[in-house]
Amino acid sequence: FEDTPCPRIEDMVNKVHSLVNSYGVKVFFIDDLQSVENPYSSAFCDKNGLFFQILKNLADELGITVVVLSSLKKFGNRKPNYKDLERSGLSYDTLDGYVDIVAALYRSDWVGMTDSECDTAQLLVLHNKHGRRDISFDLTFDSDTSSFRDIQDPELYQ
Repeated sequence: FEDTPCPRIEDMVNKVHSLVNSYGVKVFFIDDLQSVENPYSSAFCDKNGLFFQILKNLADELGITVVVLSSLKKFGNRKPNYKDLERSGLSYDTLDGYVDIVAALYRSDWVGMTDSECDTAQLLVLHNKHGRRDISFDLTFDSDTSSFRDIQDPELYQ
């Protein structure tokens, strides 16, 4: 767990190497792409192109999975789509070149919903380099464990 505000890419790469070598870490999560500092470029799309290239090379070199979380600009109360990524500053070329899967969690507006309706969400596969895209999975949110479960098979993850 690293909670450095505006971490630099170089520091993140060094940290991942250390965690993999010391603890055998297999998955590395980056929460909030927009907060990562990159001295190589001030343009958001260029920054992310280099950022994703560095992370893809790191994942390949160490044999790990890297998960990057980012916020999308919300455009009304509709499901996000692949084009929303570009509207939020991520270019198609960057994503197609370096990213295997892009998924989004969608929860409709909570106004006027019952408690049970507020506990539902959809996992939308917006991009999948090696498989199906434009598919979704219905989920339910378990507030006791802060986790999502497949609505179709709630026992699957117990």
